[in-house]
Amino acid sequence: MEYLEEEGKSVEEAIKKSLDKLDIPFEHADIEVSQNTHDDSEAGEEVEPRDEKYIIKDVVEGMLKKMDVKAEVWVSGDDGEYQANIRTRGLNGLLIGKKGETLLALQHILRRMLQRKLPEARLTVDISNYRRRRDDRIVRRAKELAESAKITGDERSIEFLNAYERWLIHTALQSDADVVTHTEGEGTHKKVIITPRKK
Repeated sequence: MEYLEEEGKSVEEAIKKSLDKLDIPFEHADIEVSQNTHDDSEAGEEVEPRDEKYIIKDVVEGMLKKMDVKAEVWVSGDDGEYQANIRTRGLNGLLIGKKGETLLALQHILRRMLQRKLPEARLTVDISNYRRRRDDRIVRRAKELAESAKITGDERSIEFLNAYERWLIHTALQSDADVVTHTEGEGTHKKVIITPRKK
């Protein structure tokens, strides 16, 4: 595996420069972030309170501070499954990126940072509920196409989906006994085929 160390004025800049030089998509990269800091209140250091939501909030806020992003952070969840929702003033689009790619990169980095403090916790990151709204649109579209497939008897497809979005569709339609789904294509973005079951 090829290794590259890159610096940037921000985390996003360093990641983009590295991916451009290696000529690989984000999904194929194993990213680690090194920050030079001696402030115990920031994300890379130990946090004394043991409440997991407090620790996650501290990690997320510390990361945003290093990125020079002013934001509000809410953390919800329990039993090892947590959601951090971030809201900024005018920078939501920057943190989300094209088709949510910057958001996925940010989530990946925060998960790696959190593993040192809460190795069993799983974190999902959202920006002003962008992910929830996008997920709802994808599921709604998948169900509409499933109904169309059942009426016409023809296959329907949704293209240019990442692994998470494909999983979302398969999960949403797995309880529908009248259709079956499978993935086709190559690369990181593939399509999901929705096929009506033969009666």
